[in-house]
Parts: sequence; C-alpha cells; structure tokens
Amino acid sequence: MSVADPPRHPVVPRDPPVLAPGHTAASVTDKISSVVFGKMPVWFYAGMAVAFGGVMMLLLSLTKLVFTGIGICCCSGRSGGRRSTASRRR
Repeated sequence: MSVADPPRHPVVPRDPPVLAPGHTAASVTDKISSVVFGKMPVWFYAGMAVAFGGVMMLLLSLTKLVFTGIGICCCSGRSGGRRSTASRRR
C-alpha cells in the first residue's frame, strides 16, 4: 500500500457537540423556559381585551341574524311573506 492509496476504512467525522462548553441540559432548559414563564406585558392584556370585544360583537351579530333573519326576499315584515301590491303591479 502506497501513501497515495485511500484508506480501506474511511474516517467518519464525529458530530460536533450539541451543547456549548459550560452549559448543561438543565441550564439550556432554564433559559428557554424563562421566556415562556416570564411576566406578560400590559399591551398583551389590552390586545386580548380588544380581541375579546370583537368576538363578542361577532357573537351578538350572528345571534341577531339567526333569531331575526336577514330581511330580504319578502320573508319578513307585515306582509307575512307575500309580496306587496306595489310589486305585483310591475
């Protein structure tokens, strides 16, 4: 075997370490969870209040729509579902 021949068993490179020196799995977990378990800012509560108000208005409008109807096609009103005399003359 000469110097220029490739080795019979290729050298497999080792994986680099996942954690940097000086860190442990517990320290990384604490760092990540501090973001999640931190105090919520005031603007978040204000935004949630506005969103909740919008959802409540949507619920109110859909409830009114279901109970009163959409009011087109002569389906509501005093005529009882019949067309008025003005529309029959046309």
